[in-house]
Amino acid sequence: MVALDPRINPVSTRDRRETFARPWSRPSGLSRHGATRCPEPVTALRRTPSHDARLDSEALPGERAMVAETTEEGWAWGRLENDGYCVGWVSANSLGPSGPAPTRKVVVLRAFAFPGPDIRKPPPIAGLPMGARGLTIARQDERSAVTASGWHVPAVCLAP
Repeated sequence: MVALDPRINPVSTRDRRETFARPWSRPSGLSRHGATRCPEPVTALRRTPSHDARLDSEALPGERAMVAETTEEGWAWGRLENDGYCVGWVSANSLGPSGPAPTRKVVVLRAFAFPGPDIRKPPPIAGLPMGARGLTIARQDERSAVTASGWHVPAVCLAP
């Protein structure tokens, strides 16, 4: 029997009898737990539900995930929507509600988020990797964009 690659095949590692024949792109009927968003700067996608497990991929801030299974230990198993194929386990604490649609994405190698408009004094709150799409901008001036969560990100690092 050929082993399926668990990173790209939506087969639960805990119960191999449960497979998902229907496309994941249709949330209704597939996900018992629903669509969520990854609010953390980077969320680890692991092979098994353990912090010591192999890291298969990472979810970027704002990336949507379809959760198909959760455990009592605080792990969620599902698929990332942006790439359309990565499946694995994430800590349920690193997922949040779907929320409003993101309005900006990071277009530089690393953008730093600050607690206020002055980037010289406080240390950054987070480093956002290129491609992070989860930024919903509440307001923007010529120098910085302010996210819905109050982070100040230099406007030159973002694109619609």
